[in-house]
Amino acid sequence: MEHEAGLVTWIVTVEERKIEVIDAVAAELGSQGLHVQSILRSLGQVCGQGSSDCRARLAAVDGVQSVDAEREFRVPPPHSDIQ
Repeated sequence: MEHEAGLVTWIVTVEERKIEVIDAVAAELGSQGLHVQSILRSLGQVCGQGSSDCRARLAAVDGVQSVDAEREFRVPPPHSDIQ
């Protein structure tokens, strides 16, 4: 999902072998342009915002399994017409 100033919310999944050192992985992601907002230890994920062009840099960090842009889904109000 893209936010103001061209920032994207990224969800980074950490490899199982690196979950015990997820804070170090998050710090390295920060040095590659991710403004870390949360570390979800039980899920092995780091969430944050970064520029739309930082995906490759984030994916290259040791211990990163995947880098995905956050998606947003919306449901119409309950009484709206069927489309």
